[in-house]
Amino acid sequence: MTPGPRKAGGTVTRTRARAGDAASASEVPSDVRKRLWSVLALLALTLLLASCSSAGKPQDTFNPAGQPAQEQKDILVLVLWIALGVFILVEGGILLISCVVILVNIGVDLLYAVVNPRLRGSR
Repeated sequence: MTPGPRKAGGTVTRTRARAGDAASASEVPSDVRKRLWSVLALLALTLLLASCSSAGKPQDTFNPAGQPAQEQKDILVLVLWIALGVFILVEGGILLISCVVILVNIGVDLLYAVVNPRLRGSR
C-alpha cells in the first residue's frame, strides 16, 4: 500500500497496491497454492509409507505382532483401567454430592413451610 495525499491534520490515507509492487494481490494465491501442494504431497507420502508393511506380520490394534508392541498394549490397557476407575470415582462423587444438595434443599423447603407461620395458610 502506498501513502496517498495528506489530509488536514497530518493524516495519511492508504491506497491499494499497484500491480507492479512486490506484494501484489496476484502473488498471494500462488503462495497459498504452493503451500497446499506441499501439504498434499506430505499427506500422500505419509499414506504411502503407512501402507508399506510386511505381509508376514500384519499389524492389528487388538493383536500386536511383536514383543514391544505387546508391552505397549499392556501398559495402555493398565493406564486405561486406572483412568476408568478415576472417572467412575469422580462422576460418582459428583452425583452423590448433587443428590445430597437436592435432598437438603427439598428438606429445607419443607421445614421452612412447617416452621414459618405465614406459609401455613397458603397450603
